[in-house]
Amino acid sequence: MRYLCMLSPSQFTRALRAKDACGRLGLTQSTIANEFQVTQSHISRILSGKVQHANKLFEDVCLFIERFSDTTLPSAVEALSHQDSPVFGECNERSLGPTIIRPISLPDELDEGYAGYVMRLNGLSSMKELDGRLRAWSGCADKSGREISRVELLSNVAGLTVREFVLRHTTLPLRRGITSYQPNLPHGSDQNKDMWWTVAMRATRPGAFFCKKCIQEDLSFHGRSYWRRAHQVPGLLSCEKHASPLSFCKDQEAFHQPPSHWVDQCETVDEVWAEEVMGNETVVRYLAICDGLMTRGQPFAVDHVSLALRTRAASLGIQTYSGKVVAPLLSDKVIDCCGRRWLALLMPTLAEKQERVILNRLDGVLYMSKASSNVLAYVLACAVIYPSADEALNALARPLGVIRKGTRRQQTRIAQNELTSAYAAAKGSYVETAKLLDVTFAAVAKRLSKMGLPNMVEAKKKNTRKALSAYLEEGCPLDVSAERGGLSLGEFGDVLRVIGVGAIKMLDWSELLLGKSLKRSTPLTPDAV
Repeated sequence: MRYLCMLSPSQFTRALRAKDACGRLGLTQSTIANEFQVTQSHISRILSGKVQHANKLFEDVCLFIERFSDTTLPSAVEALSHQDSPVFGECNERSLGPTIIRPISLPDELDEGYAGYVMRLNGLSSMKELDGRLRAWSGCADKSGREISRVELLSNVAGLTVREFVLRHTTLPLRRGITSYQPNLPHGSDQNKDMWWTVAMRATRPGAFFCKKCIQEDLSFHGRSYWRRAHQVPGLLSCEKHASPLSFCKDQEAFHQPPSHWVDQCETVDEVWAEEVMGNETVVRYLAICDGLMTRGQPFAVDHVSLALRTRAASLGIQTYSGKVVAPLLSDKVIDCCGRRWLALLMPTLAEKQERVILNRLDGVLYMSKASSNVLAYVLACAVIYPSADEALNALARPLGVIRKGTRRQQTRIAQNELTSAYAAAKGSYVETAKLLDVTFAAVAKRLSKMGLPNMVEAKKKNTRKALSAYLEEGCPLDVSAERGGLSLGEFGDVLRVIGVGAIKMLDWSELLLGKSLKRSTPLTPDAV
């Protein structure tokens, strides 16, 4: 049976060339079919020239293959043929691994979305398979994920340095925008490679967000839809470009497929609510500050930011210390300006807070020398107390002089809820609790021991938590439990005596001691508020 073909000679030749390119590049028909969400037989007919006319799908498929053939892939294949593949860590051997398809990363493309695209193009079905293939390609197949991180592998696939990839495609510049941990290190710095595998590629909020209008434009211009990093900013409900509500899906592996895959399986933010949020000046400032942090190459130091916020808040009459509430609280100001419903997307504990009750996760940004919460608390504070995003960012970047370290707060100024919150945040360490509150060790040790909260030592050879867990949870004998935690019987006895004080006072601290009392404030998706 002969097949009626109405393609012009040039169109027929184009289809055969595309088929030949797929063979050379290792691009399977099933991979292309998944990308365009059509059957494999559709792709087979197109690449064989067995279609009646050159419709839009014909054009899109040919263009999709030609973009790889004309730009990305030859350079990648040529690099491999010259044994010039990337070398990682201590791997000094040239790559003997398989050829891989190396697509160009698009502007503001999210790291996880790019990883999913690389996975699909290479005919793989999981991130684990992708990691293994990329390590084999790099000549480091025997290395672990800790030794060769995924962000390092992807940056080389994209032809970028790790720092360039982190700044262009990850949300780390926002999540680490204000930090007390090595603030002098630029984002993506190789001076602390532990960050590459621990925090470089993490989600900023639950759900995967996209704009349906962006999908249409991307398919037309780029030949594929992709996940935008800007759409994943916590609290963002509308696309800045199209002023239309974002859609989202809650599948844990959503980023491994293109946004176009989820158009019929998603939920869309309520349009009225989205317009209301984007009309809120404080929320607009918050989002602009987030954008500013996302484009910075280095974080701000928490102690510097805290001092700047405290100085500004004091000039506005906002209470800048813990203890008895005698002035307007920053947390109440944030609730008044932003509204509880929207805040539940960022900090549910703040959205549920009672008026004139201190919430250290937010109010603490003004007086805690270490991070009181994640970066969003500091951004919310900036959005409330500064009139514009530019003024806020400039204030944080402006030198404030030398921060005096010698001045310590008096013990009597520390409220009990602040003390216990800091103790929990410090995982029971007296030393770290004192640092968080900027007080002396003696000031916290005396009060915490009276409250029945022991010093939870965590060192290489001593671990109070392990000893307590063995004794209280597993029912091990006293001497075995002490040995399990590397403590002497006398040291473990002191810990139990401190706990006994709390038991006598009928205070149930057991969950706090084992790290279970303070639940993390999990942000919500728009459909849950």
